Amino acid sequence: MKICPQCTSDSHERTSSTGLRVVLCLILIFIVPYGFFICWVPFIFPHKFHCNVCGYHGKEEELLTLDWRESEELKEKHRELHESLQLVKDRWVQDTEHNSYKVVHGKGQYLLIKVQENNIVPYRIVGYHIDSKPNIILIKDNLAENFNVTLSISKNVDKSNIQLNDFGKTILMDEEFDEFLNRSLLAFSQWLTQSNKVAIKVDIEVLLNSERTIIEGKNNFSNKSTLFAGENETKEETTANKKDSNFHI
Repeated sequence: MKICPQCTSDSHERTSSTGLRVVLCLILIFIVPYGFFICWVPFIFPHKFHCNVCGYHGKEEELLTLDWRESEELKEKHRELHESLQLVKDRWVQDTEHNSYKVVHGKGQYLLIKVQENNIVPYRIVGYHIDSKPNIILIKDNLAENFNVTLSISKNVDKSNIQLNDFGKTILMDEEFDEFLNRSLLAFSQWLTQSNKVAIKVDIEVLLNSERTIIEGKNNFSNKSTLFAGENETKEETTANKKDSNFHI
């Protein structure tokens, strides 16, 4: 299985065309004088890919290759995250500063939908610590554009200019969006509390996109790119871990 080096998703697609390379090769052979000497040039350029989850664009050689055991280990981490979020899935949570968020599952990803003063912004949930008090939700902001929940009918992003897109309508209720439009941020948070829509109080921790979490291979994985190695590991520690690992590199 090949996965994105940024978010470890296997939902990615090639953006460079093999057919175009063939056409260029034929042009070089039949149109350009002595082109058959350089007709191989179009094929030396690396293919590129686009991640459908985090939106990362890169060369296909950057994709990480996991064997079946590593794949199962990664899937298990995602299953654990799935199970831990069931109590708050499709519910609202608030942090200590009364900011409001909704935990949803859409397009194969767990998302934290944050309500801002003039917009509603999605984040990717990459971890959930239920043993801490309050619980901690770990999030990142690297998401592809297809995860946006609103669209603006004007260049100026303002409540009067935004509406839910098709994806937004699947994860937010009409009542919730109407209350967001008609209330201030504080008043909206109070309405959620008074309507018993808030499941729990949580802490929200926004991670750097370069920081790896458990579901992104922080522990237990090995890979020749060493992206699955802990950030503080030395080269010697990484080498030792690879020798002790049960996974094939």
